[in-house]
Amino acid sequence: SSTSEEARRIIKLYRWKMKPIILKYPFDPRIKKIAKYTTGIHRHEEHIAMRYARDFLVPVGTEIVSPLEGIVIGIKKDSSLWGREPRFAKHANYLVLDHENGIFTEYVHLAKDGISVEEGDRVYEGQPLAYTGLSGQMSKPHLHMNTFRIVELNGIKVAVSIPMIFVGEKYRRWY
Repeated sequence: SSTSEEARRIIKLYRWKMKPIILKYPFDPRIKKIAKYTTGIHRHEEHIAMRYARDFLVPVGTEIVSPLEGIVIGIKKDSSLWGREPRFAKHANYLVLDHENGIFTEYVHLAKDGISVEEGDRVYEGQPLAYTGLSGQMSKPHLHMNTFRIVELNGIKVAVSIPMIFVGEKYRRWY
């Protein structure tokens, strides 16, 4: 598709600006978690904005903490609707942080009213932000986490996902 071709072109163009960022896990590292790389029709790699996103299979109610200092720039916390069908995508509760270094992080599939910060709040590394829940398009409880930069391409601002490596995780070349 033309979207996939455009994504590949942008990734090739910005490849050297997308070196992996090293982060702490956004939840207690003692929690048993499985990082899943989505496959099939919902795979992330087809979407430039989500190419390196990770899905962590963690229990509902898992506390999410900020991996870096930043400012809350977007939240949605009013939904308890979820399901497998695409029509549920717009019902995902989420939180977006601007880390003021060109890097943004987003956390999706949060609990209804489970976000403890407000838009405009400054957060510190390790600060509790939210709890995972059932919201949006999903088939099982998980936290969808993405790290991205905003780049300008032909006068249009585009979110471009960048690879994440978590402290204690073996390095793997993502790009």
